[in-house]
Amino acid sequence: GDSGQLVKLRDPHGAPVLLLCLCSSQGDKAALPVLARQPAFVQLSSMLLANYYHNIKLATQTNELMQMSEELTRRNQELNLINKVEDQVVNTHDGRELLRRLVGNTASFLQVDVIYLYIVGQDISMHRYGSNNATTHADVLFDCMRNTVHPLLQNNARPLVVNNAEERRELGIEWEMPFKFVASPVVDSDGVTVGVLATASEEFAAEDFSDSDRNLLEIMAKKASRIAQTHFDALTGLENSHSFELILRDLLRQSRDQGMTHAIANIDIDRLAVVNDISGREAGNHLIRMIAHKLADTVRPHDLVARMGSDKFGILLKNCDLDTAEAIMKKASHAVSSLEVEWQGKLHEPSISIGVAPITDQTLSIAGLLEAAETARDVSKQRG
Repeated sequence: GDSGQLVKLRDPHGAPVLLLCLCSSQGDKAALPVLARQPAFVQLSSMLLANYYHNIKLATQTNELMQMSEELTRRNQELNLINKVEDQVVNTHDGRELLRRLVGNTASFLQVDVIYLYIVGQDISMHRYGSNNATTHADVLFDCMRNTVHPLLQNNARPLVVNNAEERRELGIEWEMPFKFVASPVVDSDGVTVGVLATASEEFAAEDFSDSDRNLLEIMAKKASRIAQTHFDALTGLENSHSFELILRDLLRQSRDQGMTHAIANIDIDRLAVVNDISGREAGNHLIRMIAHKLADTVRPHDLVARMGSDKFGILLKNCDLDTAEAIMKKASHAVSSLEVEWQGKLHEPSISIGVAPITDQTLSIAGLLEAAETARDVSKQRG
């Protein structure tokens, strides 16, 4: 003798989302309440459905607003990171130091396990861990970036996002390593890929990398490209003349303001034109690279070696008096003279001429300093 009403609620597409049932112990259906010629229960159900969708809409909007807020916060942080790198480019002229700072800033911002930068021509391979602890198997990651990912980016200079082993296999990356990573190309002035900037996290201990991570790393890789193009010589990987003169200005300012003493060396390769005539320009370039590496290996770690032109190098010896500078340059001359460069059956024995000048609080100008070092070099060349 009981009676009841059954109401099925549907979404705008007609799919049922809620089923309501009103039961009455009174057998008479007329005893059920009626409003505006409709059973009150049906009207109540419609109101409940409308309220249900209203709450869903509010929750969706709230979630979207939270996502927008998080995205705006991230974009603001990205801009702060980019501006920080820009400030460092303005305030620092040492190319390798700029790249070290870029790697460190990127690691701090992304909060990943490791950041790795590799540039072939400049012989640059540097990394920064997200924490102070070395990441397990990081050496495998670095080998993968150099030997597999870098060639992939040379063929297709677009950033790679790899979050699992299946995505690695799709790209033909056979390395077994517990990392997910993003890798972006570092390019030269002609747009040719010459290196890679990569960020990686352990595969099972972090969220997947997103498009936002890829976009940020691409921006930082472009900045690394610009630093490399602006500060380094393409043939030798040494600092170039532009970077050399900027750093020289800083050293001269230190001497005037703080009384610090530095030294500058002007170096000329003897008879390079003869090597080019006998064995060709490729042999001459090979000789230049050999001498560049020998000079870089001979000076102290904090000194700077730059290629100034075709057959010329400059060296800045920081916090160094004239006697010490001359002793270091004598050692460099002997090191270069010990080289024996064979090219297509012909043996070349290189030598260099060196002029040294002090940088003190009495130094008047950059031009005068460069001229003094060049004059000393010419005297050295004449003396043999």
